[in-house]
Amino acid sequence: MAKMTHGAFYAHFKSKNDIYAESIRKASEVSKLKQSNVNGVKGAEFVDYIINAYLSKQHLNKEESPCPLAFLATDVADNDMQVKTVYTDTEVFGKLSGLLEQELLRSNDIDNEEVILAVTAMMIGGVAVSRALVDPVLID
Repeated sequence: MAKMTHGAFYAHFKSKNDIYAESIRKASEVSKLKQSNVNGVKGAEFVDYIINAYLSKQHLNKEESPCPLAFLATDVADNDMQVKTVYTDTEVFGKLSGLLEQELLRSNDIDNEEVILAVTAMMIGGVAVSRALVDPVLID
């Protein structure tokens, strides 16, 4: 608990959108994937690790600190440009797609940015849709 009044808290931000944007940044900082560091694993093997971790039951069930990509996608879409920019930039969406791109380019497995962006979008969409479903077979 911050132990401050609402006024004192809000005085640190220009607007509610500033608070929201900062919340997205902070959520991305504590994401397990952002902190991923698999010693000695690189290239396609590292990308497989990232994809499997992102699509894991633990991430899907929010047992780990979930990244803001899947659980905020529809909310961010209805927000202002500042919030969308934070979601898009290298701290959130760009961080995940950049991580995949860096490792795939390093291993010469995929050098097509469109494919990497499509894989990133499918990962995020897959988690977002799975969290909305009740049928365990469809979720799997």
